Parts: sequence; structure tokens; C-alpha cells
Amino acid sequence: MSGPRTSQPSNLQGVARQSDGIRLIAKCLSFRDTVNLLESLRALLSDAAADWLTVVRLANHHLVTPALWSAIDRRGFTALLPNDLDAYLRLLYETNRKRNRLIRDEALAALQELNRHCIQPVVMKSALTLFDPSCDEGASIMADVDLLIRRQELPVAISALRSIGYDLLAVPPAHAHAWTFYRPLSLATIDLHCDVGPQRALLSADAVRSVAKPVARNDLAMDAPSINHRVLMLVMNFGVFERHYFRGHIPLRGLRDLGEICQRNGSDIDWDYLCHSMSEPTLSAQAAAMFHMARELMNIPIPIFIRRTAAADRHLRRCFLQLAHPSLDRVARAYAAVAWPFNRARMDYRHHCGTHGRSLAVARLRHALDILSRRSPLRSWRAASLGSGQDKVSTL
Repeated sequence: MSGPRTSQPSNLQGVARQSDGIRLIAKCLSFRDTVNLLESLRALLSDAAADWLTVVRLANHHLVTPALWSAIDRRGFTALLPNDLDAYLRLLYETNRKRNRLIRDEALAALQELNRHCIQPVVMKSALTLFDPSCDEGASIMADVDLLIRRQELPVAISALRSIGYDLLAVPPAHAHAWTFYRPLSLATIDLHCDVGPQRALLSADAVRSVAKPVARNDLAMDAPSINHRVLMLVMNFGVFERHYFRGHIPLRGLRDLGEICQRNGSDIDWDYLCHSMSEPTLSAQAAAMFHMARELMNIPIPIFIRRTAAADRHLRRCFLQLAHPSLDRVARAYAAVAWPFNRARMDYRHHCGTHGRSLAVARLRHALDILSRRSPLRSWRAASLGSGQDKVSTL
């Protein structure tokens, strides 16, 4: 008589490679359950040779582990998992659900204080799930609560948050688009945004506020971005705010969020508007790549005219090639570290140079020279020498 199943590492068959692990996680997170998908998923989850250590490591790295267990549980497939794996995933999910409830209480206190100072913020990104009773409250892992306010409201908002124990995590640079506040023993920071990320050309803060919808809570005044803008923000996060596109990183967390929006509000998405908004060179390739991933990996219903390009297909194949060859992935990471800061939208936000032409080229050159000067060994030696001289003077 066989005992309970336990997860055993194996590299011989089943889910043994990182690419297979990514595909398995993506299948689990898919919101459209076809007969073929469910049969395939049942077979993969039942595979005694599955390399669950790789799968869990990838899920943890992509911050989708609670969502992974929730998706398996929603289909009634948890009994197919090894007992220790099921217990581990269930524990993470339940712990994260309790954590998110505490973060919601912290966010409510911050929002109430902002309302008391006549500020009605727009709640962005994953923080919206804290106030939507239809969302799975244990699925999303979050580290911050993103609030969009007007720039002229910033001094009052800073004073309001400081009155309940928050303080700036660090003094932001002059070109910062957000100010991060922390409070001792709090579980999440509060990020006050005056712009929607480090860009103005793709989606302005005024555009977001003009079509934002009130969030239904009688005790608070706050808004949520439109469905179209929520989709656009996910694409901008993939292609502009983070290094995911440049690195060849498959954004499982962002794809899951996109799938959830399509499942709940698919009829409200204006794909023609999104196609037009993403037609700029600043975002077109990134949008096509993300939407192609969404359809191919998670079966998300993206219209064919907005997702299928040869470049998007090549990008997805590149992502899986990097997963199979870590040396290539290291090269891609190094490339992203150099190329990402010079993204058109980021350059325009920082230097007001536009996203095309000679002004952009000059701004990139100036930005590169500034980086080199700040990292120059001569400058470091000079700063150290000046510091030593000051120390000597202070001891006289």
C-alpha cells in the first residue's frame, strides 16, 4: 500500500526545465478553461516525475505562488498535488490573504486621512484588488499601495501621511514621478504618484483622472482608472517602467492581471483605442510582445489584429531560449541594464526632449555622459580626498 505523495526533485522527465515550469504555471493561471487545457493540466499535475522545486522557485520569483495555488484549487485539482506541496502552497495563500487584509486596513487609514485633507486619489495597480470584493483577496502579493494625486496636492498629502506615522523612505530626485512613504511595522509602503510612471507621452495623469470611476465605498472617496487605462498601465509596466521587455522576461504576474481584467471586464475593453494608444514606437513592439504572450501562454482573448506580429513571436522564442541557456540570460540582463534607462519615454520624462529626432539623441548622449561622470574613478577619488580633508579640518 503506497503512502502519501511527496514532491521529489527530478530532472529526467515531466516538468524538468525552466521553460516547462513557466508553461505549467501559465496554464494554471489561465482564465479560459477548455477541455484540452484541463486534460493537459490534470496530466501535468499528476506527473510523479514533475520537478516541483523548479516550479515553486519560478512561482516565487514571479510573485504568483498564492495565485498558483488559488487557480489549482478553483479547478478542484489540489488533490493531484503531492501532499507536502499542497500544504506549502495552501499555507502561503492563507498567509498572504491575512497579510492583504492588514494592508487593506493600512490603506484605508491612509485614504481616510487624505480624504480628511480634501484629497481624492486614484488607486492604481494591484491596490485596486484590496477594495474589489469580487477579487480573490489572497492571490496578489503586494509591497506598496499606489495612489495618484495632483502635483499641487503633494505638500498637503505629505503632511497628512506624516500625521499618521509615515515618512519618506528616501528623498526623491528632482525628476521623480512618485514619493514613497513607509511606517515602522507597516506591511506596505504608500507611493504617492503625480505622474503615471516615468513618462508623460503615453498616458498623462490628467487623462487618467478625466475618465476615472469612483470606487464604491460609502466611507471613502477614491477613484479607479478606466478599464482601458488599466490595460495600458500593465503594458507600460512591462515595456517602460520595468526592464521585462529588454531582459526577455516573461511577466507572469502582469499576464495574470491582464487575464483577470479580460475575464471580469472584457466587454468594456476598447481594443481599437488601445491599438491606437500603443501605435507609437515607444510602446508598439512591447505591446505586441505582451499581448502575444497573453494569447499563447494563458489563452487570454486578445484580438488577432493587435497581437500577432513576427517580432512578437521572435521575442517570445527569445524568452524561452534564455530560460534554456542561462549564459544568454546573463547577456540579456547586462543589455537591459544598459538599454532600459535610455528608453524613449523615460528620456522624454527626464529631459523633456520628446521621443524622436535630434533632441532625443542629444538627451541620450548627455544622460550617458552624466552616468559616466558619476561613476568615474577620478570623481570617486576626488570625493574621497575632499572628505578626508574635511575630516582633518574637523579634528584640528
